[in-house]
Amino acid sequence: MTKKKKSFVLFDNYDVEEEDYENQDILLRDAIDEIKESAGSGKWIAGGMIGRWDGRRKGYAMFDNFDKMFQSITKDCDYVKIEMENGKLMITATHHDGTNCLTCKLVTDKGHIVYDNWNYGYSSLNGLGEYEVLEKIFNNNLFSRNVPLVA
Repeated sequence: MTKKKKSFVLFDNYDVEEEDYENQDILLRDAIDEIKESAGSGKWIAGGMIGRWDGRRKGYAMFDNFDKMFQSITKDCDYVKIEMENGKLMITATHHDGTNCLTCKLVTDKGHIVYDNWNYGYSSLNGLGEYEVLEKIFNNNLFSRNVPLVA
């Protein structure tokens, strides 16, 4: 028996009807407010593929809050899609160099400790660079978690 995929779009401005252009900011703000209300406050981590002028790269970044993360992911982007897929918050943002396809997660208290200990030199991870540390935090359910299902 296969699991039924739970997926729904919170916001997508790619295929907007002309009469809906004026409502785009309101629809986007509503989607963001819904995510923030469901998730609460705290640090976020985003991981996935980044479209760059020299090709696609895998990347991770940690942010103090959702607004900073969303601004970083969507800066200079023409098209944005926010969707939930099996409890995972996915943001796809297209810009002139390519498309960013990222999964966004909340950082747990243990994830904060791991990062802070690494950052201040009190960790067995000290030989690793920031990319590797963020990758470990992103991929470990003790250090980061999916957003509670919204909508």
